[in-house]
Amino acid sequence: MNRREFFLTSALAGTTGSGFSGSGIPSLGAEEATPPAPVLVLPVLGLNLRLHFSVNAPLAEWRHIQQQADSSIFAGGPFRVTVRLKPMAADVVTVEVEIQREDGGSFEITSVRVTLAVPLAGIYHTYAFPSMIGQSFQPDIKGFDVWSSPVGGIPLSFLMGLNGDNVLTVGLLDQTTITRLQGQFYGGESIDETTAADYQRLGVANNNYYLSFNQLAAVEEPLQTRRHALVIFVSRQRTAWENVFTQYASWVDEQQHFQPRPGSSYALDPMWHSWYAFGEYIDSKKIEDNARLGKELGLTNIQFDAGWNSPIPYVFETEGDYHFVADRFPNFPELVARFHENGQHVFVHWSPFIMGPKCPAYSKMQDAVMQTARGKDPVFDPLRSTGDYLGKEPVLCPRTRATLDYTVECTRRMVEDYKLDGLWFDFIDSVPLRRCIAPHRHDFPSLGEGVTATLRECAETALRLNRNVVMVYRQPFANLNNKSFLTHVWPVDAPFDFNMNRREVMFMKPYANGVLTHACCTCWHRDESDQNVARHMASVVIAGVPSVSVDLVTIPESHRKIIRSWLGFYNQHRGELLHGKTAPLAFLPAAGALSIAGKTRNYIGLFETVPPLIALVEPRDEIYLINCTGERLVTNIQNLRGRFAAKIYNHLLAPVRERDLHADGELHLDMSAPDPFLLELRRA
Repeated sequence: MNRREFFLTSALAGTTGSGFSGSGIPSLGAEEATPPAPVLVLPVLGLNLRLHFSVNAPLAEWRHIQQQADSSIFAGGPFRVTVRLKPMAADVVTVEVEIQREDGGSFEITSVRVTLAVPLAGIYHTYAFPSMIGQSFQPDIKGFDVWSSPVGGIPLSFLMGLNGDNVLTVGLLDQTTITRLQGQFYGGESIDETTAADYQRLGVANNNYYLSFNQLAAVEEPLQTRRHALVIFVSRQRTAWENVFTQYASWVDEQQHFQPRPGSSYALDPMWHSWYAFGEYIDSKKIEDNARLGKELGLTNIQFDAGWNSPIPYVFETEGDYHFVADRFPNFPELVARFHENGQHVFVHWSPFIMGPKCPAYSKMQDAVMQTARGKDPVFDPLRSTGDYLGKEPVLCPRTRATLDYTVECTRRMVEDYKLDGLWFDFIDSVPLRRCIAPHRHDFPSLGEGVTATLRECAETALRLNRNVVMVYRQPFANLNNKSFLTHVWPVDAPFDFNMNRREVMFMKPYANGVLTHACCTCWHRDESDQNVARHMASVVIAGVPSVSVDLVTIPESHRKIIRSWLGFYNQHRGELLHGKTAPLAFLPAAGALSIAGKTRNYIGLFETVPPLIALVEPRDEIYLINCTGERLVTNIQNLRGRFAAKIYNHLLAPVRERDLHADGELHLDMSAPDPFLLELRRA
């Protein structure tokens, strides 16, 4: 982009303002009661990026008043906006925007909104990151209306082509401020210079896809400041979506000074998890019996999920106090010590911000409970980031220091007094994205800053007491904002669906550099077939640190043998599986086929589809291919030459057949064996 293209223009909004109604769907031709505020229009990579500022003083039409070597300055009434456009790579830029008063005085800002209208040509899949995960994954161009904040999400949206190639990716650097992300095709009040009537004449097919990023969005108190900055990532680079996501995440990490922590000595160890085995109905005997068998099978991290600290049945009304329940765990510290003597490590589930009215700590902490305009009961709150499952149980207000002090003390007790080795964070996404009106003091300027400060202090406390401590965050709050406070990212629950489990981990891989991905605790019925149990294990082994949540005492011995075999494979290869470069081999089904390039080995996982041609960008002399797609495997692996010794292993990873193969640029595979099976290829 040359200097002339960088000169920016300004314009008033067309005939209306936001382009989005309250429902998140553009309303065609709606009228506003007040004239729209002036909009600053920035030409970026062939698109008009439009900036809408809501401040406590009148804005005039924006005028370009000064061009400097690396910036442009605009005037609008008493305000000045400085814009810097910084190329990162071909068709990738960042846009730095700073607004302040001309006189340097303070002002109140209610929201900052970024909007774009993108021609629909070539767009076949659209996502904002929060809608990419969980059951909401949809391969189409439906609209989205989601929120990003420290309690859930990443402020990032993708517009993709047919095969997942990038058409446009837009994201924000700021991960802490509450941001509303909206996307919609068809419709629209004008969010560029085209009027609604013009869109109607164009018809649906010739329309645009509309994107909107709205920071603050009247959810929190207006921000009193002397300057407000916004940095936007824009990519039109034609490459796979995961490459753009990785580039964005690396940029955010660099700007936020993210530093990977030294690896814990047991961070890669497989986990046995109590929840899907027993729910909250756990006690010392059940856990010890399963841990004893788990050690024999290779499961050395033991997760006490909900129920260790609360009465049965588990409800949020009683959650919030982190002392062990004495009737089911008569001497919890001694139990933990026995696990340590057996070479195992103990993790517990906790929910830092939940404060149930019937938990023992409530009387002490009730003054720190969050209240919104809807009262103490934030029930059916559409502004919560991930739906409404909190019900009527209060949460602690992240903006008051009392919440931080309480959660830090809970962290200290669990790590120092109980000698726990890991903390599994849950229900952070239950903090409602609404303004707290409780009479207590607000020590942090915003909800996002309060959440971030609390989680940071918990992490620093835990690490100070145990440098090997593991901290696991589940989606959607296993995000870039919280990456510095965790060791593992965990997907949304996908216990019975091993394909979804693996897919969810795949969506986390692009931003997980410097931390570890952990598979969700996979589980199955005790009468499940051995073949499907092997598929479960193969999927979690290749996805991340594996986790199993079945009653090891009551499942058949054949299931235990499968667990032992696949965990043996994982432990032999785990360094390369977890630290290698993972890439999907097909866009849809998502993660239906994937590859991992380690330092000395390649790994290929075929679970839902078999690409006719598998390209190994970094081919090694040793390749392991997991096939869960059927008894016959027919495909070709590129970039291979020479003779390879091929060995097939069955679902128990016992060898069943060997043969020699020859490659001349491509290695042709046409093999049959009972599904699932593992194929080992070694250069002869």
